[in-house]
Amino acid sequence: MAEKKSKVGEDATSAAAVEYTRHIWLAGLGAMARANEEGTKLFEQLVQEGEKVENRSREVVGSKAEDVRNMATSAWEDFMKRATGGMGDVEAMFEAQVNRTLSALGVATNEDINKLAKQVDELSKQVKSLSSAKSTKSSSSGTKSRSTSGSKTSKTTKK
Repeated sequence: MAEKKSKVGEDATSAAAVEYTRHIWLAGLGAMARANEEGTKLFEQLVQEGEKVENRSREVVGSKAEDVRNMATSAWEDFMKRATGGMGDVEAMFEAQVNRTLSALGVATNEDINKLAKQVDELSKQVKSLSSAKSTKSSSSGTKSRSTSGSKTSKTTKK
């Protein structure tokens, strides 16, 4: 009989263990079902929160990108102003150096040529005025000499 009692006790212990294992299994299934149900809801809530964060980030980044674009444009314009302004200085220095070199070599500059052209014009006017004054004087004295020489010629012809 003692054996029967121990066998009954073992069966009861085994049955309790099986029942406990079954409860663990059912609790796991319940947790899975609940996680699946609430996980979907949680997933949807997380997606909505993510969309809100993304929109806020885009607004911030968009305004910052516009600020950066404006700063870059302004910096480029400043650079171009400085570069073109500096080119004028470089050109002036280069032109001055070329003029000094040409002067040292004895080559006339445009300014020298223009001065000479003005002087030539003035001298031409003076020559014309002197020529016309001389021709006027010559023509008045030439009439006298022609009449004198004409009479001499006519006398010679008459003889």
